[in-house]
Amino acid sequence: MNATVRSIIGRSLTLAMGLALVAGCAVGRPPAPAAPDNHPDTATEMACRISVRFVGLDPRRGDGPVQVALWNSEERFMKDGRWVQGISIPIAQAEKGVVFEDLPPGRYAISAFHDTQSAGTLRQGVFGIPLDPWAISNAGASIGPPAWRRASFEVHGADTVVELDFLHRPRPAR
Repeated sequence: MNATVRSIIGRSLTLAMGLALVAGCAVGRPPAPAAPDNHPDTATEMACRISVRFVGLDPRRGDGPVQVALWNSEERFMKDGRWVQGISIPIAQAEKGVVFEDLPPGRYAISAFHDTQSAGTLRQGVFGIPLDPWAISNAGASIGPPAWRRASFEVHGADTVVELDFLHRPRPAR
């Protein structure tokens, strides 16, 4: 196996493992506390909210829930149990999206997957490639694991709208 093939397989495995970590948001573990250096805790900070819309989810693929995780730092990004908030919603309600509220201004990223068979985790195929539909904020199409730099975005105002694209359409680099 040449180095290029090994590199692609390695990135696919890392992507699948990282996406599988999103599944934990539905099993009731408490979210990790916000990183103090990323989100100061002062009474003067304005509370922000992130409204998430889903594009490309197909309920015909399965009736399992959509698992969504909100991350607040590169150090915690895609690490099991280190999200700020996790939400699980029935696929039948996915067209309404989800909302993360009462957030301090800062930098965030969002990951999600459709647990098509209610397995409780992201199912993986050959080389760890995800079998369930998945999406990462700002990610579009990519090879390899999700990167904080590409997936993260700034939140400063009262309402930020984020679209998660389960179709993985290419997007321009930031």
